Amino acid sequence: MRSSVPCLVATLVILALTFACGPESLSVPSPAVTRSPLTATATYLDATATISVPDQAEPDTQFPITLSGILANGTSWTVSAWYLWENAAWSYDNNHMVQVSSGTLIAGTGFNWGNLVNRTILLTRPTGTYTYTFVLGSRVTHHAWYDLAVDTTLEVAPQQVVCDAVFSLPGQRFRAGRVVPVKFTAFECATGQFLHDEGIAVGVYDPGGALVASWSYTGNPHTGVAIDDLNAQYQVNWQTSGDQVGLFTVVVTFSAGDQLTGTVLLE
Repeated sequence: MRSSVPCLVATLVILALTFACGPESLSVPSPAVTRSPLTATATYLDATATISVPDQAEPDTQFPITLSGILANGTSWTVSAWYLWENAAWSYDNNHMVQVSSGTLIAGTGFNWGNLVNRTILLTRPTGTYTYTFVLGSRVTHHAWYDLAVDTTLEVAPQQVVCDAVFSLPGQRFRAGRVVPVKFTAFECATGQFLHDEGIAVGVYDPGGALVASWSYTGNPHTGVAIDDLNAQYQVNWQTSGDQVGLFTVVVTFSAGDQLTGTVLLE
């Protein structure tokens, strides 16, 4: 079975806290939390908060962060609060209110009319790891205030394109002066289908590291890299010379930058 390497990894961490606006604190049960690989949902009292991130995020390419919050017993006249922070270092003061010491406020408000929050925030980021914190709060007058905070950490990284790249040489030992059929295959990580890459390059290096033969895709299977989509295979025919002996290294470079390396022993 072919493996598929995801380009990106999202780790979800849930934090839920309660606030009290009076001198007495609330004694309430812990929030109920459900998790999936890309979505975190927390419920507490009347509040439910969800944050979702995409299953992949490419560098310098727009991606969405989806926020959904509800105060179940509220109305369109209910006052709520919501914030989305990036890479925030935060803690709670004596009144159990969020205090952010560093980080970037992406969006939000401390005075939101209505008991619903539904937002999709579009962001573009370079390669790196980013933590996003969604805070949903009830700000109902004359009632205890409380918040739900949901954290998610998203890795933005280039998608791995090439998976399961392997050589299928009929053997690794060949007689010098013969034609060596160098065969290999590769598959797309995203789809699991054969990777048809016309930007491919193949080079053979002698035991000293010198390049002795090279090929690219030219459309002519006799002189360049042959691509056989039907049988999911690449091939180059390396005509060796009689004085070429030793362990040679074959390096396949795909257009995405991924490389496949193998060895051939000429005797």
